[in-house]
Amino acid sequence: MELPDAPLQTLPPSDAHRAWGGGAQAFAYFWDGAGPTVALVHGWGGCAGIWSLWVGQLLRAGYRVVSIDAPAHGAAPGNRASAPAIAGTVRAASREVGPFAATVSHSLGAIASTLAAADGEPLLAMVHLAACVEVDATLLETARYLDLPRERIPALRERLAERFGEDLTLTTAMARVARPAKVLFVHDPEDPIMAFANAERAADLWEGTRCETVAGVGHERIVMARGAIQAGIAFLKEHLPTD
Repeated sequence: MELPDAPLQTLPPSDAHRAWGGGAQAFAYFWDGAGPTVALVHGWGGCAGIWSLWVGQLLRAGYRVVSIDAPAHGAAPGNRASAPAIAGTVRAASREVGPFAATVSHSLGAIASTLAAADGEPLLAMVHLAACVEVDATLLETARYLDLPRERIPALRERLAERFGEDLTLTTAMARVARPAKVLFVHDPEDPIMAFANAERAADLWEGTRCETVAGVGHERIVMARGAIQAGIAFLKEHLPTD
């Protein structure tokens, strides 16, 4: 089966698979390892390639690794994407190379990973970087950050409700999970798009969930921040042993 070039040229995957999310084509890139499988889940505007620093660290820690291109992201075709579509990609990729024991997610990927867990993905641990918690609040913060007119927000909110017909918040998704995983939130307290206070509130919902900070990295660069990677790997080793 012909597949697009792997997005992580410096660390080519062992294999690549077609997957599906929300009825649209996606891709899953796989690195073989001896331990449990960790899935890397990007958010809005991301792709499999944003996780290049994580892949090497996870492999050295003894894990199998999967990174996805959700519909309309990276090498995947299309022009529409959503948290449910990314969640569908996680589930489809799990059927190909899983099951997944843990996810590391960024931004909207936090909701998508949790939706996958709510739909039956047997995750033992989740690491959320700069988690998107409330879509409405995120729309407002994004509009402010990009200097967009606030009056456009109600129309965007209505379009989301019409398309998905559900409350796309992290807290609602967490409430649907039958067997909560161990969760670590890693956030810049000054994140200009995803408010740290929202992540703190979400962390309070599940017993034992932790929230750590990495200052000065903003919303996007947290994925590449040494402190975030170290915290995430340490958390996975604590709750997902490779022996």
